[in-house]
Amino acid sequence: MQKFELFVYGDLKRNFPKHESFCKNAASVEAASVNGVLYNSGHGFPVLCVAPGSILAVGHRDYCAGAALQARVSRKIAQFDLNGNVYGELIAFANPDFDVMPIDNLEGQPHYSRRVLIPAKTSLGRVLAAWAYIMPRPPFGAVVIEAGTWNV
Repeated sequence: MQKFELFVYGDLKRNFPKHESFCKNAASVEAASVNGVLYNSGHGFPVLCVAPGSILAVGHRDYCAGAALQARVSRKIAQFDLNGNVYGELIAFANPDFDVMPIDNLEGQPHYSRRVLIPAKTSLGRVLAAWAYIMPRPPFGAVVIEAGTWNV
């Protein structure tokens, strides 16, 4: 089975409030970055917005098919030059049917946010397609986080 790799940038990161509850079954966690704009929503969580052209696919509830798609697309974009400006972590799940659905529910997929496949780069330089939760536009009153890192 393919690993399901999810880019997280808020409370699902290590040492943040929701990591242990939702990511305890992670096969691996590593630093990573993506291109986009990170916002402070003003409601205690960050919001990621990306350019529509960087969305490689839109997520659905067939997590194993999503992991297979991710693997296929990752092979095609492995040579991309990516200098991400939003920093977070890449969390890999070996059992996405069990591990990702609760995160989808937490993130409000697909009604509040969307899980999409976007290019990501690990701290070791590996470029891949990673799933991430985004919003098409920031909520009213949201403020850009210039540093690209959620530290609240």
